[in-house]
Amino acid sequence: MPLSRNELCGNRRKEIATLLKDGLLEDDVDEAYGYMCDTVELSGNEAEILGLDMDKYNEYTKN
Repeated sequence: MPLSRNELCGNRRKEIATLLKDGLLEDDVDEAYGYMCDTVELSGNEAEILGLDMDKYNEYTKN
């Protein structure tokens, strides 16, 4: 039986987000960090949970 929208567990959401982040970084690191800062507007805590390089992330948040 398929899951409803509300049944997607937190661990699976984190896994999906991490895979998407990794795919973006593989394509173009600078574009990925810019996108995550400017479009997604990740907080520092969210970026850290996803395993981003915080020094690099903080560089982009200053721009």
